[in-house]
Amino acid sequence: MTGTDVVNSHSGICICFLQIKELNGSIKYYYGEFFFILHNKLSRIITASKLEDQEILKRISQNDKKAFEELFSDNYPSLYEYALFYVGNGQQAEDIVQDVFLKIWDSRKRLSIKSSLKGYLYRCIHNQCIQYLRHQQVKQNHRASHRAKMEEVQLMNRLYFEYGCSNLFKNEIKSLVAKAIEQLPEKTNEIFVLSR
Repeated sequence: MTGTDVVNSHSGICICFLQIKELNGSIKYYYGEFFFILHNKLSRIITASKLEDQEILKRISQNDKKAFEELFSDNYPSLYEYALFYVGNGQQAEDIVQDVFLKIWDSRKRLSIKSSLKGYLYRCIHNQCIQYLRHQQVKQNHRASHRAKMEEVQLMNRLYFEYGCSNLFKNEIKSLVAKAIEQLPEKTNEIFVLSR
């Protein structure tokens, strides 16, 4: 009978222990060299990656355009896809990724990244996408508010012209008729007033 237990090591990598119950009833635990080799290789890969990141950052901070171009070409496709997932617009995703790289280039002298460079790039893209989406929401709210105000102005104009103007014209016509009647000779004026 066999079974496995997974135990978290202090580095966050799991080491599996294999439990084997032998025929005579005794239980033995095996954790072969494979797991330790895997753990050591992953640790070396992570350490090498951090050293590589620091070397790239150092070269970029020294105005090495080739190092920056390598960083851009190695990461652009996956960062673009990540931004596209958030914003849903290819042109905007391109702009976001290019803005992040432009900011990195502009701040290359004071840039200090303690975590992984790839993680930092993804976090920057994430933040830019969130900022873009918030800005889009503000613009959409402003447009909706502006549209509501324009509809209100159009309604007020229509009401004014349909009701206000007709009353205005009636009053103006009455005033003009009254002035014209007053200018009639007295007898004609009297006949006109009595005929109404």
